[in-house]
Amino acid sequence: MKKSVLALSVISALFLAGCSSDDDNEVVTPDPVETKSISVSVNSNITKETVSADIVYPVNPSPEEVPLAQVYSKSGYPHFLRTDSYKLCIEPESAVVWGEPCFTVSDLANNEETFEFEINAKVEDVKAVLEFEGKHHHETANYYYTAVGSTKVEHDMDNFEVTAKFDPSYSYVTIEGLDAIDGLNTFINTQHFALTQTEHEDDEVGKGLYYGYIRKTSDLDLTTIYDEKYEDEISYNSEEPKHTHYKVGKTIEDGSIIITPPNLGEPIVVEPTEPVISKEQLIGANIVGEPNMWTGETTIIGTVKSRISILPTTKFTKNTVQVKQIDFSVKATAPIDELSSDVPYVNIYLENGQKYDYFVGGINNGKVINQSLQGTCSAEHIGSGLCFESFADFQLTDSEHGQGDQFLDNWSETARMNTNFILRIGDSNDDLANVEAVITDFSVTINN
Repeated sequence: MKKSVLALSVISALFLAGCSSDDDNEVVTPDPVETKSISVSVNSNITKETVSADIVYPVNPSPEEVPLAQVYSKSGYPHFLRTDSYKLCIEPESAVVWGEPCFTVSDLANNEETFEFEINAKVEDVKAVLEFEGKHHHETANYYYTAVGSTKVEHDMDNFEVTAKFDPSYSYVTIEGLDAIDGLNTFINTQHFALTQTEHEDDEVGKGLYYGYIRKTSDLDLTTIYDEKYEDEISYNSEEPKHTHYKVGKTIEDGSIIITPPNLGEPIVVEPTEPVISKEQLIGANIVGEPNMWTGETTIIGTVKSRISILPTTKFTKNTVQVKQIDFSVKATAPIDELSSDVPYVNIYLENGQKYDYFVGGINNGKVINQSLQGTCSAEHIGSGLCFESFADFQLTDSEHGQGDQFLDNWSETARMNTNFILRIGDSNDDLANVEAVITDFSVTINN
């Protein structure tokens, strides 16, 4: 099919007539413009029979729906060319002596389309240029690339083609290892990746891939199925496209995740995390389901009409461990309407008979309060030795009221000897049967 066939080959001269002061008539005839008709086609090496796009788009957000053609690199990686919204132009425009300098190329897969231009045969450095003129849903991350092309028009060229080539302003990012990746929480420049697979031969199945194209230095935010985060900055050069490929996989031995960044040396191995607590540490509760393999977070459920107690694994013997020697961290949540204490807390027993509570959440979060105050800590109590703003203050030894030099008791809890720093969910008068709590962190260690 031809568009705008221009039959004019020589532009007729314009005759200008005028009268001189001597009544002599003079006719000025400009030199005729030598024109040249050229027929241009676009070759994308894609036909309508091969147009397909084996892509699974992310459900949210919905991507733009545009026509794509799938092609493969020599190494078998899939690429997706957007085939609509192009224009073919003659540059410079001044070389065109009749008609429009540009035509719309509506479909790169239509190789039967030709375009005819009438140009000045004497103008040097004339080019036929193919470029994308459409709009992108997102300016720096896409599910496709677009093409460019340029051919210099030589004097002996009447019929020729412009080849649609990969636009070098796009770089390609892929992630391998779908069974270890949380695709809904993995992004490139805040955009989801699309899903495809590598080329396969015979009956073999290609590898699944998350992929995207970028056009700036980009931020990768990768999340594994265990909610582990991995972030990376991907460099970019608009004149040197590159393929950045990440491998994410689970080991057979222990299920840990290995993330292999491109060209960064040894793989990053993220080991599975031990559960925060074990069933042996529980009094009045059992573990529900499986602890989070990645964070160690553990859910427990009450089994008796009383409070739940969680003992540390560390053992305390008489007259050996001082408050200042303890490294301590805890994070736990429970339904406050089931707890007369409102929040979880940790009992700390000193050898001198004093008992303190460390509160986990609520208005007293992080404070250490003597049990004689029954959970009340006002400004007048700070500095009295009965209430401390933090566990670090409680451990002070250079203060008149710090307890850092005090020895910790070897407390006994329902036949469990030599314990201390007991995490409590509720009080003894609570009924926590079938009530769940989540233990995110609980660690008590002794520094010698």
